[in-house]
Amino acid sequence: GSPPQLDLNEWWGPKELKGKTDTSIKPFEIRFAQEMIRDLKERLKKHREIVPPLESVGFEYGFNSKQLDTWVKYWSEDYKFQEREKFLNKFPHYKTNIQGLDIHFIRVKPQVSLPI
Repeated sequence: GSPPQLDLNEWWGPKELKGKTDTSIKPFEIRFAQEMIRDLKERLKKHREIVPPLESVGFEYGFNSKQLDTWVKYWSEDYKFQEREKFLNKFPHYKTNIQGLDIHFIRVKPQVSLPI
């Protein structure tokens, strides 16, 4: 079969904002607010019991729940939010709105010159 066709003019945002959204590109900095970090860690620690995966299937049927448990523990106890924030903000981040969706991107020009 052929791939699905996309309507390149589809509006993905709230209908009342169609045609009224600022589409300019603006600089953006990542900020991990202390309240956001606290809330995230609390919710991760209170997550529902994770269903064990089928034996010997790895990631064949989706994300392996044993691995998910490892990541949840890492994010709730060991992830260094402030260090990561500083690292990520070394790059130029931008935000814009395309077809009703807020898009965050990084634009980095290569520092290497290639011979012609």
